[in-house]
Amino acid sequence: PTPLPTKVAHHLAARAAGAQPPARPAPEPGADRPRRRARWAVRGAVAAAVLVGVAAAVAWRAGGPGPTDGPPGADVAWLVNARDCRWADGAGPDGGMRPGRVLRLESGLAEVRFRRGATVVLEGPAGLELLSDNAARLARGRLAARVPEGAKGFQLFAPSGRVVDLGTEFGAAVGDDGVARVFVFAGEVRAFGPNQPGGGLELRERQAARIGPGGVAVEAGDGGRGFVRSLVTRPATKALDFGRPAPGTLADAAGLGTGFTHRLPGTGAALPAADPHLRLDAGAGRFELTTTESDLNTQYKLHQAEFPGFRLADLGFTGAEDFEITATLTDIPALKAVGQFGLYAGAAGDAAVRGGLVGQKDSDQYRQFLVNTRGGRDTNAFFVGLVSAGNDLRMTLARRGGKYGLTIEDLTTGSSSTLGIAHPDHLDGRPDLYAGLYAANPRNKDHKPITFTRVAATVWAASAKP
Repeated sequence: PTPLPTKVAHHLAARAAGAQPPARPAPEPGADRPRRRARWAVRGAVAAAVLVGVAAAVAWRAGGPGPTDGPPGADVAWLVNARDCRWADGAGPDGGMRPGRVLRLESGLAEVRFRRGATVVLEGPAGLELLSDNAARLARGRLAARVPEGAKGFQLFAPSGRVVDLGTEFGAAVGDDGVARVFVFAGEVRAFGPNQPGGGLELRERQAARIGPGGVAVEAGDGGRGFVRSLVTRPATKALDFGRPAPGTLADAAGLGTGFTHRLPGTGAALPAADPHLRLDAGAGRFELTTTESDLNTQYKLHQAEFPGFRLADLGFTGAEDFEITATLTDIPALKAVGQFGLYAGAAGDAAVRGGLVGQKDSDQYRQFLVNTRGGRDTNAFFVGLVSAGNDLRMTLARRGGKYGLTIEDLTTGSSSTLGIAHPDHLDGRPDLYAGLYAANPRNKDHKPITFTRVAATVWAASAKP
C-alpha cells in the first residue's frame, strides 16, 4: 500500500498549488478587433438569461424548484436520527441523498437534515422527494420542519402547492387526496396554491391553512397536535475499565475475556481464539493491543489485522443515530514510520472510517490523522499536529449530527486537536456498523503493544418529542 506520508505530500502539494493566484491569461489573438464581438456576447448572455428565466417558470408551473445548489452529484441531505424506521422495498437512505431521491418511509420516524441547515422529522407512512439542499416535495404523509436563519427560504412542495419558509418552524401533512394542511408553530411562512407564482398567503404563529386545487384557505386547524417536532436522544453506553475478565468475549493470549464482543468484519480471520496480540491485565486495569503487519488501505494482510470492538446495533443503533467510541491510552510507544493506532467505525474492512496517530520518520513522533476507507482504498486523508511517544492520551471518534470527527486530547501536555473529514456517505444509513480499536504496522514487523485503560462506545438512541 502507498505510505500515508506520501499521500500527505500529494495532498499538501495540491493544496499549495490551489492556493496560488491564477496566472493572468495572455490576450487572445484578435482581442482588439471591433467591439461588435462583445456586443454579440452581451446579446447572447441576455438571450441565455431569458431562457433560464423561462425554464425556471416552467419548473415552477411543474411544481419544482430551479437548479440545485452544491456540487453536481453531491448529497443534499443526511439522515441524522431515526426511530423504528421501515423503508419501502428496503430503499432507505443508504443509497445516497442526492437530488431526485425519494424517501419512502412505511413506518417510524426519520430526521433529515438538509445541507443548508433545515431539518425535517418525517412520520411514516410518508414519501419525501429531495429536490435541492433547501427544498423537498412531500407526496404524502406528515413532517415537521425547523428552519434556521441560514436556511431561510426553504421550500416544501405538495401536489397542490408549496410552502416557503421565512425562518420558522411549521408542520405539513398531505392526504391521499393530495390536499396539504399547514400549521405554523413559530415564525412565518407563505403558502401558495397551484399556478400561483407570486404573492401567496402569509401565515404566522398558531395559524393553519389548507392548500388544495382551489387555492389556499385559512382554517381553524387543531393547534398542531399530533406532529412530532423533534427526536430526543438518550445515550446507551458499553464501557470497559479492564478490571476483570469478561467471559464470552474476545479472549487474550491467556484465554481471558477482554470485554470486546466483535471484530470489524473482514479482519482477523486467521487470528486464534486465544489471541496472542491481546493481553488483559486485570490487576492493573489495563489492556494491551499489539500491532500487526496489516493495513485497511489496499486490504493488506487483513487476515491478521487487529480491529477488536463492539457491534453498535447491540446499543440500539439502527443506521441513523449519532455515536462515539472513546479510549484512554497511557505511555504510548514509539513506532516506526507509518506505524499507527487509534479508533475505527465501519461496516467492514473495505468500508470504514479510522483515525488516530501515525508514526513519522522520527520514531518518537506521531501525526494525528483521519481517513475514509472506501472500496478497500484510503481516501480523504487529513493530518495535523505532532504528538510525542510516552504521552498519555484520550481519543474520541464521533458521529454527531451525521458528521464524523476525531478528537485527541494529550493528557500529558494538556493540548487537544480535532479533525473533521469529507462525509463518508458509504456508511450512511447502514445499520451494521462496528466501532473499536486498531493497531497496525503496514510497513514493518516492529510489533509493539499499545496500552489502554478505558474504552467506551455510546449510541444516542432517539425518541419522539411532540
